[in-house]
Order: sequence, then structure tokens, then C-alpha cells
Amino acid sequence: MAPVVAAGVLLTGVPAQAAEGDAAPAVTAPAGAYIAYVDEDGTVWARSLAGGTSRRLLDGAGPGARVEISPDGSTLAVLAPAGVLIASTAGGPARQVLNHRVDGAAFSPDAKTLYYSDNNGVGKDGALRALDVTTKATRVVVDPVGPVVDVALSSDGTRLLYSTSDLVRSSLGRIGEAHAVDVATRADTRISRPGDDVIDVAFGPGGTPVISVLTGQEVQEVGSAVTTLDGAKLFPADELTFSAVGTPDGVYAISTTNDEDEPLHVSFAPSGGGAPGRVASELSLSAPSFAVGKGTLPRALTLSTQVSGVEVVLPDGPVLAGEGGTVGVGAFAAGPGPLTITLQRRVGGTWRNVGRQRAPRSQNFVTFPVSASAHVQLRGVANGVVSDPVTLRVASNVTVSQRRSGSAVVLRGSVVGAVGGRVTVQYYRDSAWRPIATAGVRSGRYEVSLRVGKGAELRVVRAADRTHARGVSEVVRAR
Repeated sequence: MAPVVAAGVLLTGVPAQAAEGDAAPAVTAPAGAYIAYVDEDGTVWARSLAGGTSRRLLDGAGPGARVEISPDGSTLAVLAPAGVLIASTAGGPARQVLNHRVDGAAFSPDAKTLYYSDNNGVGKDGALRALDVTTKATRVVVDPVGPVVDVALSSDGTRLLYSTSDLVRSSLGRIGEAHAVDVATRADTRISRPGDDVIDVAFGPGGTPVISVLTGQEVQEVGSAVTTLDGAKLFPADELTFSAVGTPDGVYAISTTNDEDEPLHVSFAPSGGGAPGRVASELSLSAPSFAVGKGTLPRALTLSTQVSGVEVVLPDGPVLAGEGGTVGVGAFAAGPGPLTITLQRRVGGTWRNVGRQRAPRSQNFVTFPVSASAHVQLRGVANGVVSDPVTLRVASNVTVSQRRSGSAVVLRGSVVGAVGGRVTVQYYRDSAWRPIATAGVRSGRYEVSLRVGKGAELRVVRAADRTHARGVSEVVRAR
């Protein structure tokens, strides 16, 4: 493949420009390659690009969270809204190293330093900082005018790329620039062309800068493309591509189309000059970002969610004996990590599990079906924190049917819940239910004969007792 020259840089090893109108076929990813990303629920996943089941790494990273993987594959960073977590990809406890949001970050080759964007709360100013992962000490690398949006580091650790935004906005939004920084001297040079609106930056094969830029002159025409500095597109021109990730094997990017129903994919442009194409399809992302690693999939992060309280949510009224209802359990939980919720019921002097579920961290709430024959005490448990006990009230379940026997109407039915006792037959008159007869309940059944006119509205009631709420049958109209 012939080298390409852009903005005075020799671009060796970069994929050739994609042809106009090319489709995006499926291609084979490099052996051992995987992606890590955060889905819309805030869960961090790792997925092999060779196929197979995705691995859940962390729950509750939060909306807009991102993932970074060190070049040596040893370390993973989760850029969560509440701060930055660092963990070994081999598994084990995660450690919080920053307690504020970070928009972009990149590891040094030895994973000992994390370069990151440090923007103020209103996003109008920022700096590019370096964090010592061990000591948590930070230092300013460069302090540009405007916020730092995305960060990338060359494979040898000597050059940084970052994107920033002008404080003066265009009609299409921000005008972003790409800058290169010499790590040793901290010399900062703008490398993007005037007028290019840069979204994010990456180093492609051979240390070549790659950028994602907004395209189009009108709001309805706005798109995005991953290009070299001279504007050469690396992916099919009829696709929208952004969030480029550079590796020695080639350049990865999120791809989609202008069709609003088209899902997000990951496409790959190999460095050897092969045609670009998709290597992963139908991603659900919390933010337009993903990371690429190579080798064994990372193991799950060990992190305990902080739970400050648990609440059991009961139905608005009593449930029917033998039929039951749905009971919810919610947790007041903060920070990333798994949240497991258990619903328990009191049986004699012990608490027994009704069910156990992993709660979606976007909700911190789950529901359980509960069936009971009498009032029952329930409690919720979330990551070891126990709620106050509550009582699920259960009403006797009364059924009724009718038949004619001469001039009389015979009502018969069953009572599930309360044992024995009597039921009361009521009829509706003058806007009120009035008792007309009673009948004993034996073995859960009752029968009573009445002399009422056709069309009379009737119902059967089993009164409340110590362990049951009042049960009322459906209304029948005498035939």
C-alpha cells in the first residue's frame, strides 16, 4: 500500500481511503480482539469480536460512562459520572482514583499514568492532566482555551492528541480542533485543518493521527466521518462513522446510517489495505465511545454498591388468597457495582427467601410475584441492608355462581383463605349494599337459597378476621 501524505505527516500503514458509495460488509476482526463498552443501562461489558457471549464487567457505571483499556491490556478504567475507577483486567477490586467526571482519557504504555480531560462544571474551560495511577497525584500537561473533549496517546508514549472546542459556536454546534502535544516539552500544536469540526481523536497504525469530524452545511445534513488529517475517509462514504479507536492492526469506529432506526455497529479498517467492514453489530451504548483490547476478556470488577436504605412497595390494596400479586423492592443505592435484591417472607420465627434478582442499576428496583393464603410479613434485603418489615394483606377469595330452583335462586361458591365461619349475601338497594341472608362455610364451600326477583344484584361477602381482609365476590344479577 502506498504511503499517504497529509498536513506534512507521512501516513504509513493507514488504511486507504474508502471509495464513495461503498457498502459496509462484515469482515473478520484481528485474532483475539475484543471491545469494552457501557450499555444504555450503565452496565460495562466486554465482547469478543470473534463472537460468543458478552461478559458483564460492572453494573451501575451510570449514564454517559465510558471505558478505556491500557495498551498492554493489563488495566481498565471506567470513566463514570461520579469519578474514575481503575481495575486490573485480570479481576479483583476496583479503585477510585478521581471523584469527578472525565470526558476523555488515555493510558500510558505501561498503564502507570492516565492522561485525562479536566473540565470545569459548565464545560467552558478545561485542561489536559496526567494522573499517577498509584499515588493519585496529578499535574497539568497543557491548559488550552476551551474544554478538552477527547484524549489519545501514541503507542510509544511521546505524543498526545486532544480535541477541544472554540468558545464561539457555529450554527451546527461547537467548532472542534485537534491538537498534538509533545509529552516531553509540552509543545502544543493545532493539527486539524481550519474549518474542520473535530469530535474525537486517535492514533492509527504507525502513529498516524486520525480524527472524527462533523460533516454537512445544514442542520438536517449533519453527519460524521473518520478521516486522516487531509480529509481522506477511512470507511464507506455513505456511512456515519465516529469515535475512532486506533490500534496497530487498524482503525475501529462506531458506524451507522442516517436511518433513525439503524442501530450502532463497530466497523474496522485494517492497516494492511483490506476493505473496511463491520466486526460487531447492534450495540446499545450509554455514550458514543468504546475501547478495544486484545487477548483474554477482562474479568468482572469487584466493587460493592453503597446501599443506604431498602423499601418494600406493596400493592395498593389486599391481594386475593391463592392468587397473590406483585411486590416491588427498591434500594437507595449509590456508586457503581452490582445490586442484588432479595424478597423474604416470615414463616414462624424465620425469614425465608421468596426470590432473588440482580437489579438494573438505572432503576435499583425489581418486582416479585407473591402468593399467600393469609396476611404475611415481608422484607427486602439489598447487598446485606435490610428493610423494615411490612405486612402484605390478603383478602379471602370468594367465588359465586347461581342456578334457579323453582322460584328460588340458589347461590353457591367457594372461599379460599379464611377457614370456616359464615358468608353474608348482600343485595343492592337504594344505593347501598344490604344483607339478605347468611350461610355457613364447610370445607371451603357454601350454598344458600334466596327468594329474590329477577335482575336483583347480589354479592357474597366473607368478613375479615385476624389473618384475612374482607373478601367480596363478583356481582351477579339474579336470573
